[in-house]
Amino acid sequence: MGTGAFNQQSISMLRDLGADSIEISYEATYWQARDMVDACGGDLSTLYYGFLTGMIMDHCPNSLVKNCQDPYHCAGCPLGDVCFLEDEKGVKFLFRRQGFITRIYNSLPLYLGDKEKNYEKNNIGLRVEGQFPNEPLEPILESLFDRGKDCKNLLKDTYKGWTYGHYQRGILRKDPS
Repeated sequence: MGTGAFNQQSISMLRDLGADSIEISYEATYWQARDMVDACGGDLSTLYYGFLTGMIMDHCPNSLVKNCQDPYHCAGCPLGDVCFLEDEKGVKFLFRRQGFITRIYNSLPLYLGDKEKNYEKNNIGLRVEGQFPNEPLEPILESLFDRGKDCKNLLKDTYKGWTYGHYQRGILRKDPS
């Protein structure tokens, strides 16, 4: 998951740099995404399902457990490349060491299960991004193509819930309800 376009100017800049398919930031609300498509058109998409990166850092949390002195032996780490941190409330945050960085992911996956029709009617593509072993990707993909299929209960059972992300509550400006 890379940097997403968050306004018309960023879409124009990415197109000037040669991008022909652009991901709308998952921090944009539906209304912001719709406005970007109305103003810019083209091949724009956003995330339908996936774990969002909450933090990127140099430090590896496993280094405290293993007493590592440098980041040059991460590939052979016996703790594995996918682990989790647990906060004081018992919420687990998956993290993965990739090269010399650690990605810490949101505790719940983003899932727009009953919102896809809004994106589709405005020609905003939707994509699924699997990050971890044992994610229920097959039913998630089925729910994308079959509006009658809902994976909310599956996500409650698997992860204790899901998030709509910023679907209705933007961080860039106040949106109409």
